[in-house]
Amino acid sequence: MDAERVAALTGEEQSGLIDALLYAFVGRDEFDMLLTLKLDKPPGTFPDSGGLKACLFKLIRTAKSEGWLPDLIEAAVEERPNNLKLRAWMESVGLTAVEQAPSPAPAIMSAYPDLEYVIEQQPWYSGTLPQAEEIGFERIRELRPQIDVVLITATEIELLAVLSKLQPLPRRRKVSLVYEGPETYYLGRFGACFAVVTKCRMGALGDGSVILATDQAQRLWLPRAIIMIGLAFGKDRNKQRIADVIVASQIVSYEQQRIGAEIAFRGPIAPVNGALLNRFENAADWRFERPDKTSCTLIVGPVLSGEKLIDEPAFKKALFDRFPQAVGGEMEGAGLCAATGRIGTAWILVKAICDWADGRKESSQQPLAAAAATSLVLHILSRRTALRAIEKPKLSQG
Repeated sequence: MDAERVAALTGEEQSGLIDALLYAFVGRDEFDMLLTLKLDKPPGTFPDSGGLKACLFKLIRTAKSEGWLPDLIEAAVEERPNNLKLRAWMESVGLTAVEQAPSPAPAIMSAYPDLEYVIEQQPWYSGTLPQAEEIGFERIRELRPQIDVVLITATEIELLAVLSKLQPLPRRRKVSLVYEGPETYYLGRFGACFAVVTKCRMGALGDGSVILATDQAQRLWLPRAIIMIGLAFGKDRNKQRIADVIVASQIVSYEQQRIGAEIAFRGPIAPVNGALLNRFENAADWRFERPDKTSCTLIVGPVLSGEKLIDEPAFKKALFDRFPQAVGGEMEGAGLCAATGRIGTAWILVKAICDWADGRKESSQQPLAAAAATSLVLHILSRRTALRAIEKPKLSQG
């Protein structure tokens, strides 16, 4: 770590560091663990008064004055070596990030013995970010009329899968990078479309949630459509397979309930944009193979959405008993639907099955599932006229 460069960080660069740390770590407990276990700092080193952002400002000020800010940054990157925003900040200020640890091989699969493979040998796998070049906010006004679609992800695995298919805009050698407020945007060509790629946090509520990320993205970029790409749990392992891709025809929000002698679900069942759904329903020529050479299936149907990270068979069964038409579930769709409703931006959710929420949840198949969902969206958006029938929302471009 270049201590002289760290000592020379400007106020704006320190603000970027604070945002990156907030993105990489969740809550005071994780910062306390980082300080105690990685830096051997005594309890109470992390400030305990004020908001989390204000506490991080105090911590960085203390670390800089006492000379251990380089150690703090290095420990954070070692603890979150694949965090995209933290690594992007490192690159933006000219610091060298800790190299990502190589994935173990063979990399997969205790719960899915029929899908054993070495992940690095798969044609869909990309363990690195595309080269990105930061552009100024003044270019947003210039680029906004050209943006066709915003692609939203909720995990680093999902983001990496999407970014691996993002190409630079015309006459640019690198993918463009924009920092605006609390959000990070990657701009480039995704198939035949000009696209913005971003990442929210998991779930529909809270700081950095899909509701906030979607609202800012649609107002800033005015896209024709917003597509959520990522991971879902499947309904029935006997009728579905890992990496089958679910395209939501409706989002079934299960969180709103009336609790009485019986539980009554009161959440909306929201349909997706008809034109977008039509494009995906007619993707008969799409192909994506699993490592065992079987083809993934495209499944269209209602998708359960709520704040719970479900991994309990009885709870899952109760949900599908109540909503038997649903084909899978996830955590962000209800928020996506709510945010786009205010402006009227067209939206759809495309997520691939990575587990069955049956008490054996694990992350081993997430890269494969993320790649499958990304492949389907890329297939649709590689057609130049796929979004032509969808108008941009009517919002002042001030």
